Amino acid sequence: MTASKDPLTLLREFTIASKSITLLTAENQPTEDISQAKTIKFNDQGTFSRDEPTTYKKKGKDDTYTLGSLIFFLRHKDESFYTYIKSALEAGVPGISFTDKGDL
Repeated sequence: MTASKDPLTLLREFTIASKSITLLTAENQPTEDISQAKTIKFNDQGTFSRDEPTTYKKKGKDDTYTLGSLIFFLRHKDESFYTYIKSALEAGVPGISFTDKGDL
């Protein structure tokens, strides 16, 4: 995909500035459903796969979270952790662990 910055940096910048992030289906149509999204667009600053790895590491592991997982978490951050994890499972999105969510 194309981008001038890494996806985690863009996600942080757009979240802080309350800028819109567009989820796109395989047909390049906007969607609000992360499970239907294949691509994530940060206006003209970058476009990434929903499954793009980020530099946000899982505590105690060498693995990182995907862009889709982080966006899903941020869109559900006000839910109880149980409700969030249940929603993530239903959407087919890997959830952010309880110990990792505080650093976002």
